Amino acid sequence: MSEAEAARLEAIFDRMFPDDGDGYAAAGMGAGDYVDGALAGAESENLPAYRRMLGWFAASARSRWGKDVTDLADGQLDELIGELERGDPAPAGCFELLRRDLLRGLFSDPAYGGNCDLLGWKFLRHRGLGQDDASPKGLKEWHGRSTSPLPAAFDLDAGRRPPAKDVDAVIVGGGAVGSVVAARLAHSGLKVVVLEAGPWRAGETYRPDELGQAFYGRAALGPKFNAEVPRWVRNVSDVEDRALSFSLGRMANGVGGSSVLYGARFRRFHPHHFQHYSALVRRGLADALPDASSLVDWPIRYEDLEPYYTELEWTIGVAGEPSPFTPRSRPLPFKPLRPFRVGEEFRGAATRLGYQPYTIPVGRVGEARDGITPAYDPWDEGIGAEIRERWTPMDTLLPAALETGNLDLRTMCRALRIVTDRAGRARGVTYLDPDGRERQQDARVTLVAAYTFETVRLLALSGNSARPDGLGNSHGQLGQSYMSKMFPQVVGQFSDKVFDRHTGPGGQAIIVEDLMAEGAIEEPDIFGGGTLSTENQLLPLQIAGDPAPIYAPRWGEGYKQHLRGWNRRASIKIQADALPLSTNRLLLDPRWRDRSGVGDPVVRVVWDLCEADRRLYEHMQERAEALLLEMGAERIGRGPIETGVGCCHDLGGARAGEDPAHSVVDPDWQVHDTPGLYVYSGATFPTCPGINPTLTIWAWALRNADNLAHYLGASS
Repeated sequence: MSEAEAARLEAIFDRMFPDDGDGYAAAGMGAGDYVDGALAGAESENLPAYRRMLGWFAASARSRWGKDVTDLADGQLDELIGELERGDPAPAGCFELLRRDLLRGLFSDPAYGGNCDLLGWKFLRHRGLGQDDASPKGLKEWHGRSTSPLPAAFDLDAGRRPPAKDVDAVIVGGGAVGSVVAARLAHSGLKVVVLEAGPWRAGETYRPDELGQAFYGRAALGPKFNAEVPRWVRNVSDVEDRALSFSLGRMANGVGGSSVLYGARFRRFHPHHFQHYSALVRRGLADALPDASSLVDWPIRYEDLEPYYTELEWTIGVAGEPSPFTPRSRPLPFKPLRPFRVGEEFRGAATRLGYQPYTIPVGRVGEARDGITPAYDPWDEGIGAEIRERWTPMDTLLPAALETGNLDLRTMCRALRIVTDRAGRARGVTYLDPDGRERQQDARVTLVAAYTFETVRLLALSGNSARPDGLGNSHGQLGQSYMSKMFPQVVGQFSDKVFDRHTGPGGQAIIVEDLMAEGAIEEPDIFGGGTLSTENQLLPLQIAGDPAPIYAPRWGEGYKQHLRGWNRRASIKIQADALPLSTNRLLLDPRWRDRSGVGDPVVRVVWDLCEADRRLYEHMQERAEALLLEMGAERIGRGPIETGVGCCHDLGGARAGEDPAHSVVDPDWQVHDTPGLYVYSGATFPTCPGINPTLTIWAWALRNADNLAHYLGASS
């Protein structure tokens, strides 16, 4: 930015975060310096937007008052900022960028140029990385603790070798799903090659860097994902598109995928979730479903997955309490994580209201075991942890699978296309190796184990002369019935309680599932249920950027006052069932290309929230308000229902089913129109229950991997 632009930005920031007598103001805290550095480096693509926005401020100030922005009275500058927030007549969309960068400049680590002298954290009374100290600490004072090397059997240069011979299965993606499946097949005696686009990161590469590494920040652990962010429109006729806005955050690339970031919350789907449509038929509600509803029963049942749920819980070492609504053949292996203040307040109030709250089962070490002493560190979930308190497949499964000699794990290898033979059978994958050479890995079967967006994109890009519209798309089903979740919150303000949610991980969580039980919500125009939960972990950018309740302003003195009360605030998060709709789908974008050097089309997401789902969210917000009142909240406000499209729980697009006319894959996840091609991904889910999907994806994947190993004649 020019000196004049920088001065105008400082003036604007000082009205958005003004000195109201406490000595804290944006300019003196380095917010402008942060933006200047970001625009000169990591976020240079935003410079045109800033120039357009600051130009509008300058022109408006000159035309209305004959002054420069820096000379405006407070009320005059507030008037312009208000217009920018409304987007009329100011440039649309610029306010969110401006506010986001203001908060990053105030509350991210000083390593990024803002938060001078840790003033932002001192304003919040947040200790930063100094969890055991009274004064804040940043990355400058941080010293890593990890000494964990990569497994001895892992070859860092495996991707540079020529394609392997006599391979049983090639797997696209060594992330959360691909790594679990690869280990299963390798232990069964099959020869497996995994092509992973990212690296295997050693523990010491993870830093408690909220802005740089967090999946809601710059998401540095997902460079490939960041280079191919899907575009979003509400319906297929929309001309104006925008990048996905992400209600939770972005995905990671690398061995283990986003399991390096996830909360490791391992909840089972309820039995009725596998027969949701039939449940509505029994209740006489099916005929009232929206016209665009594509709700169906799953091709499997809870009983098919229960043994795999149990196996995974014990393999992982899950700690928590069992849900009252999911039958099980074996208890959980470890007791819950330690109690936390807001959780116990929530538990007491929920119990008094007749609910059955329980501690969410998580894949975290809650007590000393296996050589790990839990630190209850709030700086790992969503960021990546150097010390493995959260379970990932890289901890035990993959090292053991590599030791079998059956697993060939090739990192920095990006899949390009699925290859089929003249008969239409999948025969392998073309990919770019770490040096950019295009190669082809053949195998008896090909498994696509990428995240939902990349899975659908790869199938669509791999069309051939017989199937020009993509593999799995002979009946126009590829990309159909895409599902995403919103995560609205209801916030309660207290005067007599301090919750200290910054002192532990988000895995410390309490939940109520009663409103998700079959028929729990007796409303004729609501077709699902939802959960209410509260959790720990509040880092500085989370505190500042949390969706403000409707009673709180988003900038100015009122926002500062609201921010001061963060430690006396409790929030209840809602996760609800989402109806599959025929109008929501994934396509190849006709204009936008990825920026990774390959230049393929990115995914175009067509998604809108239907009124039935909106009614469900509103009903859940009412229940959350009642719960906060019971907890003693003195002021309650709802956050927005639409929290962003793209949510880390993106499902559908390659639906599983028995009928090829209405699905992409069969119950074993083989693509109907392409023998030898399998999709191991949440893209196969027919519906989207309001429950974290990872455990169910893994359970179904292990079931299908066992069936595949039997089909391929595995030795064990």
